[in-house]
Amino acid sequence: MRAGVVTLGILSLIVLSTLTLALAASETDGSANRVTCEYGEGVGQDAEDWSQYRADAGHSGYTASQLPSDLSMVWKYEGAVPDPAWTGVHTRMDFDYACEPVISGDVLYFGSSSDCKVYALDALTGEERWTFFTDAPVRLAPAALGDRVFVTSDDGCLYCLSADTGGLLWKKDPPADSYKLGNDRMVSNWPARGGVAIKDDVLYYGVGIWPTDEIYIYALDPADGSVIWVNNTCGNLFIGQPHTNSLAYSGISAQGYMTVAGDHVYVPTGRAVPAAFDIHTGELDYFFLEKYRELGGSRLFAAATADYDFFFATSGNTRYHDENIGKRHAIFDGESGLLFTTCEIDSQGLVFSTERDSMFYIDSTDRELKAHSLSNLLHEPSSEEGVFISPPIRTVKTPEPADTISMIMAGDTIIAGTENNKVMIMSGSANRDIRTLDVDGVPYGLAVASGNLYVSTDKGTIYCFGASTGDVTIVQSKPAVVDPYDADEAVVNAAKKIIEESGVTEGYCLDAGCGDGALSYELAKRTDLHIIAIDPDPAMVALAQEKLDAAGIYGTRVTVHCCNVSSADRYPNYFANLIISGRSVTGGANATDTGDVYHCLRPSGGVMAIGTPDSMEVTVRPELEGAGDWTHLYADAGSTACSDDQLVKGELGMLWWNDPGLDMPSRHGRGVGPLCKDGIMVSQGVDEIRAYDAYNGREIWRFSLKDIGKPYNQDNFNVGACITHGNMAIDGDTLYIRAGKVPTSYFRYTLALDLYTGNLLREYQVPKFPEADFDKCYVDEGYEAGCGMKDYGWGPFDWDYLPDYAYRPGSKWGYFSVDHGTIVGGIADTDYLVEGGSSDTHHLYTESKALFAMDADTGELKWMHRPEHSIRHNAIAIGAGAIYFVDRPTAREDRLGHWGEEHHPVGKLIALDSETGEMIWDKPKPEGWGTLMVLSTQRDALLVTYNSIRGYMPSEIGGRIALYRASDGELQWDKAVSVGYGINVSDDGVERPLAGDRMNSKGNQNYPYGSRPIILADRDMVFFEPYMFNLTTGEQLEIEFDRAYNCGAVAAAANMLTYRSATLGYVDMDNWQGRTKNWGGFRPACWLNTIPASGLVLIPQGVEDCDCSYLMQASVALEPKE
Repeated sequence: MRAGVVTLGILSLIVLSTLTLALAASETDGSANRVTCEYGEGVGQDAEDWSQYRADAGHSGYTASQLPSDLSMVWKYEGAVPDPAWTGVHTRMDFDYACEPVISGDVLYFGSSSDCKVYALDALTGEERWTFFTDAPVRLAPAALGDRVFVTSDDGCLYCLSADTGGLLWKKDPPADSYKLGNDRMVSNWPARGGVAIKDDVLYYGVGIWPTDEIYIYALDPADGSVIWVNNTCGNLFIGQPHTNSLAYSGISAQGYMTVAGDHVYVPTGRAVPAAFDIHTGELDYFFLEKYRELGGSRLFAAATADYDFFFATSGNTRYHDENIGKRHAIFDGESGLLFTTCEIDSQGLVFSTERDSMFYIDSTDRELKAHSLSNLLHEPSSEEGVFISPPIRTVKTPEPADTISMIMAGDTIIAGTENNKVMIMSGSANRDIRTLDVDGVPYGLAVASGNLYVSTDKGTIYCFGASTGDVTIVQSKPAVVDPYDADEAVVNAAKKIIEESGVTEGYCLDAGCGDGALSYELAKRTDLHIIAIDPDPAMVALAQEKLDAAGIYGTRVTVHCCNVSSADRYPNYFANLIISGRSVTGGANATDTGDVYHCLRPSGGVMAIGTPDSMEVTVRPELEGAGDWTHLYADAGSTACSDDQLVKGELGMLWWNDPGLDMPSRHGRGVGPLCKDGIMVSQGVDEIRAYDAYNGREIWRFSLKDIGKPYNQDNFNVGACITHGNMAIDGDTLYIRAGKVPTSYFRYTLALDLYTGNLLREYQVPKFPEADFDKCYVDEGYEAGCGMKDYGWGPFDWDYLPDYAYRPGSKWGYFSVDHGTIVGGIADTDYLVEGGSSDTHHLYTESKALFAMDADTGELKWMHRPEHSIRHNAIAIGAGAIYFVDRPTAREDRLGHWGEEHHPVGKLIALDSETGEMIWDKPKPEGWGTLMVLSTQRDALLVTYNSIRGYMPSEIGGRIALYRASDGELQWDKAVSVGYGINVSDDGVERPLAGDRMNSKGNQNYPYGSRPIILADRDMVFFEPYMFNLTTGEQLEIEFDRAYNCGAVAAAANMLTYRSATLGYVDMDNWQGRTKNWGGFRPACWLNTIPASGLVLIPQGVEDCDCSYLMQASVALEPKE
């Protein structure tokens, strides 16, 4: 088959040909601290060893070592529960769910993501021989070679340790000494998550996970760490992203175990397909991110046979197969990178052996063990049908109902771990009885060495099973010491004083000059703080690590680094809710130069408490000068989509990232976007509201609201919040949410929550509509939805169910906003539902039949205004004591089942006093046009236009934009704009506008689609993608604006536009050159979840159910680099 392989080298390397490879000569000293020596005679490797992850560099999972026929537990080691980096259902990365064991000689090695240590256990007894501290979580298994053990850490380092003593022989540092909060831990800006693989006395590993910050793939000499080759250009590539025609500057990530077979080093890239590098030169041969947009994951196995090279990679998830997320494997040709076949190995665990010419896996569809010949694994029925996996040569039914999670093979014995905490042992060649072992936790890690089976689970437990000895040893790691510091009175009093003075008991703490760590310990006992402690004295650091580790809190609660306080610029800005100094308890406030750590203190309330208990200096950091807020869906009550943030500008850099685990509505549902004020970011999920610290990503509180996001949780491309407007707003210190305590009361209440605590303060019920006490309502599984079903017409759509009906008392809340102590609401027109294509719009109200105002403090109704016709939610803007809206008939052409029947009639443009509801001014026909309104109080400007974006309704296509003076309604200018929509004749013969055919600023007729208009008040501009106008005169300004594939709105700050352009894109408006800058590796949501506020660009995870294989699904905060 090798001779017939299709090679896509030229195609895949059009952009990649600019690679520059730094060879060993460029790194002869400096970054690797070396001890030059030959391999010793200590711990050797032979056929009985399991010296790296899954036995070898290809991770076959096979060893010739035999297991005894009767296995019994020999010992059980109870270690710390792993602290995985990624846990979300769609993250596809499970490389650190358990501590993978490696065995060399009579020693078992593993790394801990909880306490940042490398462990060596006696493989025969489970007793600890030695441990070694790194500065961050150890997420991937070590590798043993000769008398050495090699391991990577999230601190960015590769460590070479003595296999006998755990002493450091040499280490290779990350590209720079810089730390960030990543996955809720303090880690290097370049965590070393490309796990070690060793083949032919060459060591391979990877550093960095964010392409924009550069990725480093290394081949080293394991003797001294000298560089054979390094590829450090694979993160800065202009390549297609996981969506058609989505070019962006991005690249690979390194997350998972490096894998070696044939002429390639394969790098798992997180959620995407692997990248392949030439084993001899380090040149990137291929990375088909766009071509295989739905495939990928961190699991990767590879082999080279006489006929072909191939690799197995996780098939990922698709929107149609979420029930099998990450549990299938695709097979790729190793030489070309082309897919042989996908989704045919329906299992998460598989094992293969080139020596035995065999491959095995347990099919999750029928629970059968299937055996294949490796040399005849693939067959080609015809060139038209492609390549398929050959039929199995043998099948055996297995007894466990749960899916297989891991699998290895020892001689003729197959060992499989299952999701229901079982380990199955069976023959690979005969239909013998299958034995099952019970373990505590899911057995992700399996290994066999010297006749013993080792099992590692996600509970931190490691088992050794072997020939029966009659005795079982249970070893507990780190039995906690009650008080390793003997309760020093001065330190105890200082801890109490700090808590009393600061009031800070949660979040992140920096102990700047921690000494022996006693103060960190006392604070950890009394609070929920996560503490980063630093001290310049290596002896003190070692003592603090020992004592805090003995107390059982090292790593997940307190981590200690050897670092001068004067070097604290290595730590990120703003992360610390509290800064203290253990040395200052006895040395006074002058023991620490607080100027060196002040940048670490959180703005808007971070506290620094330094000194003795009797003389403690307390400093509270104020809000960042120039930082702005984002209090409504589109920034403010006027819907400008532009925060007043002055700090977000220039080039952006990473501040923090994490995997929040909040179940978000499907990205296609276009849910309600995040809000932020005073560094508190609020995000709305399917069943709850959560608040996060914008400066460090920590969850502050959560408030359960079942089904709050359900109307938007649709995978079909939904009109969503882009037509309903928002349901959350921040005013003062209060978060207001249009919701109810239970789903049946939704749209009838608004809740007021304390922004800082999430405590429920008040409830407000929608007032009764003057002429109706009851509405006829559609009820779906107890969830109240739209009314007036008799008018819908249904059209050509096939529905999965027919609605039930019920009469519910009272009105429903439609439009929602809050401004300066006044809640402005609308009574929803539940009889008017719009066309949503294949999405369900029964809960998505777009029009209100009355407006009202309530006092936010008392809930008292101030006034109610009933329009002559109807008020579209997007055509309402509030500010400067007034409410502006268009009163016009509803658009029948938008109505569900009535698309394209007639034109949308015009009405009136009206301004009401927000306090009294009295008319300020009104402009009769023909001024009552448009479907979208934006207000700038700073410029006394009221902008009227259309909401012609993807997911539009027919009435949204108008080709016009105009500006009125808000104070009196006088027209200032009126412009025609070319929206460039084409016409598509659908299957039912109806002509409908063709979405996505808009002109860009260069006249490109295929420009995807525009965004809402944005008023840039400080610049006296209006950005109406792809146009820019002078706000005062209406003059069109000459700009160039191009972005790649996008499905969301543009958001702005005073100096920057942010948006999706395949990945995250942004433009600094002081350096506008038409080129989008990218932050690669992830993507924003399909509407608006990228907001510039609090001096940052905040992007909470909002791409739920996305099958596109972007490298990560994460919440991210970026900061200006300058």
